[in-house]
Order: sequence, then C-alpha cells, then structure tokens
Amino acid sequence: FNNQTVFDFGCGTGVLAILAEKLGATSILAVDYDDWCIENSMENVEKNQCTHITVVKGDAPPADKAFNIILANINRHILLGNMQAMASALTDKGYLLMSGFYAEENQLLIDAATNHGLQLMKASERHTWSSLLFQKIS
Repeated sequence: FNNQTVFDFGCGTGVLAILAEKLGATSILAVDYDDWCIENSMENVEKNQCTHITVVKGDAPPADKAFNIILANINRHILLGNMQAMASALTDKGYLLMSGFYAEENQLLIDAATNHGLQLMKASERHTWSSLLFQKIS
C-alpha cells in the first residue's frame, strides 16, 4: 500500500481506508451510500488521526479517477453491478480486492471480472465467506 492510491468502495465504518493509510497509502477515497456510514467513517478517520482519507457519499466508483488498489467489501449484487466501473477505475496493473460474499458465488464474480480485463490472482475462503484478488491486465 506504500505510496498507493486507494478506493474503499462501500466503506462502512472506514476500517479498510484507515488500514490502507496505516500501511502507507497516500490518497484514499472512501465511499458509501449510507449517511450513518459516512458519519461513522469520518468520526473513525478523525479518531485514528488519518490525514490522507476523503470520505464521501456515493454508490459507484468515480469515472474521473484511477486507483492503484480498490477494496470492496460488499455483496455480490453490488460487485457485479459495478464490475465495469471498478475495472475502469483501476490503473494498469492495479489490484481489486473483493470480499463480503459467499464462496458459492465465486465463479460468477470471477467470470465478470475476467470479462472486464481482470486476472484472478488469489481466492481465499473462511467458513462460507470468500475473498478474491484480481489484477488489471494490459
């Protein structure tokens, strides 16, 4: 994460954005559509003395910015509905780390990501939950 730009999609409490800054990210955009999440994220950012995180209300990746890393801990439907936008928002060789879905949904997400120029790097499962790491290929 050192010197990377990060997009935390569906930031919730802001914990992933905060971790990204603690790991060295220099510019983090945290987005959620829920007012409580925005308020809670901003409070947590302040409590953790983070200075590189911007928290905004929204429901999609910005079309005018590119990120080295996208973190998306949200459900399968939101991930599938935003796959093209997430792939477009990644820099070349950028990473998309998705979690928050069941392992049985992996193939749907892998197929969608692959169709948008992302290559599966790693799949992890814990109990019935899953995470997938992709890299944007040129």
